[in-house]
Amino acid sequence: MAPRSKAEAENSLVMRTVLIAGLVLTGLFVLCTRLETSLARLAGPYADEIVVALMLLSLWLCVGAAVRSMHRLRKDMPLLKLLAGGVLTALLATVLYAGYLLFFPKVSKAGEAASMAGAVLILTLLFGGAGFIISAVSIIRLKVKNSTVAGLIEFVLVMAGVAAFVYLTGR
Repeated sequence: MAPRSKAEAENSLVMRTVLIAGLVLTGLFVLCTRLETSLARLAGPYADEIVVALMLLSLWLCVGAAVRSMHRLRKDMPLLKLLAGGVLTALLATVLYAGYLLFFPKVSKAGEAASMAGAVLILTLLFGGAGFIISAVSIIRLKVKNSTVAGLIEFVLVMAGVAAFVYLTGR
């Protein structure tokens, strides 16, 4: 077997990490959706919001873990590959989750999963954008040594993401 180049090894690491983290994140998304009926009895009309919050928390944990794992396994990996790995993790999980909802539409209460699956493009863009912001914040935490500067950059980045989300949903 011929030795692989550094770029090939990095690409292989990114793809394996994206695949593993994407599958774990998809499983967490499915689990959150399955909990919706139980949460409806407990939280009443706020069950949908709790499910979305749990999905966003899962997204934050899995994408951040994927970026940190890639960085720990290869310290000198280019920032764009780390960023791409985080975004691809979010996109893969979103597409797999949307496919799950298309094949099992009765998983959610009141058929809301069918309408969510119909909005695959919006869901993919939303979670892809969130994955970008989460990846960037994770990279900042890993690369910027001054915690004050890192915190300021993170705050500006998160506020820009929130402003973009509010602008896009308010149209």
